[in-house]
Amino acid sequence: MLLAASGCEQPGRGITMTAPPPKPLRLATPTQGYHLDAAARAKVPPGIDASALERLLASVVPERRDEILAYFQVPPDRPDRGYLMRIDDPELQAILEEVWAPMWDHAGATDAQLAEHAFPFPGREIALARRAAARDTARH
Repeated sequence: MLLAASGCEQPGRGITMTAPPPKPLRLATPTQGYHLDAAARAKVPPGIDASALERLLASVVPERRDEILAYFQVPPDRPDRGYLMRIDDPELQAILEEVWAPMWDHAGATDAQLAEHAFPFPGREIALARRAAARDTARH
């Protein structure tokens, strides 16, 4: 009797279904030799490191590359799209920081503005390190 009772569905309890985990954005190994074609590279705005953008795109699954690239195209495919400044994958975020780092100089950020994080751009730590290295080189 106990076995039969424990095998019955209990009223009031729903069936629990779990969604499959989301597909990872990052490839296990970046696509070797991935490059933007000349037309796509020409649409990358000043202040964005196109080589770092290629490394970022080579590191993501192919079906998401165009979506990510669209954030860095001028004119944007969709003016309401905004900017890609954060990716919840630490390895991809590190590359995204490199993509944005030159924007600090392009925007004319002073050393004080860099120190204060006056602009919302990623890549501040890289920009700070590059400026410090440039000052060190200039002194020697």
